[in-house]
Amino acid sequence: MTKPIRTQHLLDLIFNNPKKMFETRLLISMFFVGTHFMYFNGRNFYDEGIDGENRQLSRADFFKYYQNNYWLIDNVV
Repeated sequence: MTKPIRTQHLLDLIFNNPKKMFETRLLISMFFVGTHFMYFNGRNFYDEGIDGENRQLSRADFFKYYQNNYWLIDNVV
């Protein structure tokens, strides 16, 4: 199992690796997680959550929404 990381660290990894798809898990509680697929194409940041909605967000908006959360990275393609 990978070590949980904060949202800021996750965003740093994604934005420093453009054109890579990150499969991550948002740690909701001790027993629940929510899968997200995240991608930065060099201009825009995309987040597809467990609801299947693919959202284009700014880095600041994503951080504001998830700033106190932890994530696990499952796969980078």
